[in-house]
Amino acid sequence: MNRALAWIRRHPTKTIIGAATLGVAVVAVWNLFRPINDLRLNTIRKAGYPVTLTELDQFYPPVADSENAALVYTQAFASPLFGDDSLISDLFPDGLKAITRGQPLSVQSRKRLAELLSAHRPTIELLHHATNFARGRFPLDLTQGQMLLLPHLGKQKQAVMLLGAEAMLHAEEGDVARCVQALQAAQRAADALADEPLLISHLVRMACWGLFVQQLELILNRAAIPDADLAFLQQQLASAEHPGGLARALAGERAFGLAIFTDPKTQNAMLAQGKPPTLPSRIVGQAGFSFLKALGLLRKDRDFFLDRMEIQVSLAETSVPERLRQARQAPPLVVTNRFLLFSRLLLPSLARALERDAEHVARLRVARTALAMERFRQAHQGALPERVEKLVPGWLEEVPKDLDDQTIRFRPLQAGFLIYSVGLDGRDDGGVEGDPRQSKAARDIVFKVQR
Repeated sequence: MNRALAWIRRHPTKTIIGAATLGVAVVAVWNLFRPINDLRLNTIRKAGYPVTLTELDQFYPPVADSENAALVYTQAFASPLFGDDSLISDLFPDGLKAITRGQPLSVQSRKRLAELLSAHRPTIELLHHATNFARGRFPLDLTQGQMLLLPHLGKQKQAVMLLGAEAMLHAEEGDVARCVQALQAAQRAADALADEPLLISHLVRMACWGLFVQQLELILNRAAIPDADLAFLQQQLASAEHPGGLARALAGERAFGLAIFTDPKTQNAMLAQGKPPTLPSRIVGQAGFSFLKALGLLRKDRDFFLDRMEIQVSLAETSVPERLRQARQAPPLVVTNRFLLFSRLLLPSLARALERDAEHVARLRVARTALAMERFRQAHQGALPERVEKLVPGWLEEVPKDLDDQTIRFRPLQAGFLIYSVGLDGRDDGGVEGDPRQSKAARDIVFKVQR
């Protein structure tokens, strides 16, 4: 003992370096073997959300094959109609914005559409048949994590486009009954992704509903739809707000992100960037993750990721427009710390999710109010109410809230009306439709009927 003390007195620098090295080694070993199933993850589980990829797969509820609408869509998507060179996208190459309200489709467009519907009638019938099922689960294995492929997402949007185009054709032909059938099929297709717990699926679902609302507006400028059918569509638009949908999607993204911090299979897949990971790349990759874990950087990164995701999920659980007010005060998702490698990679992609979902809700509320206004107009031989509040209680239970916490706006027009939301900028531009390519242009969300 005395000899050791004497050596320490003679070599203080070496002693300090040795002690520091030992301390670092102890901390590194502790970080390497520190248990990951901490109280924080258990709190997420108690809230009903998944933490692991296995739990995420179970979070997407199973559906019996005999009741599964997704299997019907999958069968339809095997048709050449939904091939890589989609025939559907050729119907309106310039998008729906190129179609003028109240103006008929061109002779060429009508002919192409009629030929397409006739040539692929069995596929169209499958898309209609899917409306007979209330639930759906696409055949996905979410335990694949970063290797998961989602080829059905783009095809689901194409299905909405096709069914909406079919409805437009029937409207121009004066066949209102078949028009409504096609609209209901398009509506069901737009909501087929509602239970899929991934942000990309939620974003595609919102795009499908946005497409549906555009198509519905064009159709209402072409044909009068019976009150009972308008009431049904109105009810479906209300359900499409799906208040828990964004929180569910973000919870799924959180489980996906957590796998990067904990699951070697996911880590290897991420480092391989879509290619099959080789043995050398797996060895190097796991060595790198072990190094980050030993330094404590991986846990710090994970905790930061969980902090920000907890805020995002909590905000998504609040109602619109309260969510937007709170989101403006929340910490940004931009990560400036260079050592938070994976948070820097994962979080920025979520930056506009809350806003896009709020905009989606506003668009649905505008459309729902427009249907109520159309029902009022039909019931009063073309007359319009003085205020949108007059739609309550006969045609609306209450006037929906806009993004600025005021009610959805209404303006009478010659031979019609305009319903609009102020949009994300919160500025009332009087229902002026803006150019999305111009950052300072009007941003009102508009549904106009002139017929």
